[in-house]
Amino acid sequence: MRFSTIVPLALAAAPALVSAAGSLGFALGNKNADGTCKFKADWALDFKAIGNVGSKIVRTYSASDCNTAAEILPAAKAAGFKVILGVW
Repeated sequence: MRFSTIVPLALAAAPALVSAAGSLGFALGNKNADGTCKFKADWALDFKAIGNVGSKIVRTYSASDCNTAAEILPAAKAAGFKVILGVW
């Protein structure tokens, strides 16, 4: 394949890459660096830190550990985030 053929194909695929922007999210742990459970104020700080990055979706791996669902959901709603809760 010649270079002149590769470039148009790459440019044709570019819109598909751009359309994925905003559908990606962040994986957040439910504990602070010192091992303590996160509370609403801690989640609010996390949302504030990542709020301007372009995604409003977060995932956490446990809905019940550290009472995560009760702590993250009000903070997420206030910050305009969607949450994917892991359940096992």
